[in-house]
Amino acid sequence: KNIKKVRRGSTLYVLMVAIIAVGVILFAPEVIGILGGRKYMSSVYLIPGFVLGIFFQAAATLFTIILTYNKSVSKISIAAGLVAVGSIVAKVLCVSKMGIVILSIVNAIAFAVLFFVYYYLVRQVGFSQYIDMKFCMMISCIVLLGAVGSTLLYGNTLLRYGVIGVLCIAMGIVMILNKDKIKEIVKTFSKKKAK
Repeated sequence: KNIKKVRRGSTLYVLMVAIIAVGVILFAPEVIGILGGRKYMSSVYLIPGFVLGIFFQAAATLFTIILTYNKSVSKISIAAGLVAVGSIVAKVLCVSKMGIVILSIVNAIAFAVLFFVYYYLVRQVGFSQYIDMKFCMMISCIVLLGAVGSTLLYGNTLLRYGVIGVLCIAMGIVMILNKDKIKEIVKTFSKKKAK
């Protein structure tokens, strides 16, 4: 019933998922180094595609929650099934020609397609006003640019750390400029936890 609160909560959710996704993408060499060691360092180029896919999957859950609330679970299942079949076929056809790197790209594309299909279904049932799709699209483009751009940065650690530093400074400035909104959001969530 409270469209504004749901919209703000969903926007915050997408923003947090995006920040985590871009962070994991930018620190992928360190993550691989810690978890797998030097011998798995060549797999670093798989991380951006997989993380991008996970970002779209996490963002798509907003739509599945709305569709479940609307008792449209069968639509969710059919869409997920069709996209899964398409993803498997694409992987089988592409992996022999393009190598293992294509798997992460196919995953990202499959979850992006599912994201848009779910949004279409949400629009069909009349609940699109609960999600700020323009914001979601802007954030998705930023994560996509981060995923693509990071592959160019993995070979140059100093430049990658420079980009990370600039992004941290920019995020700090945005947080300072929006400190009142951030305080309001924190208060809202602390009240919910207290209940």
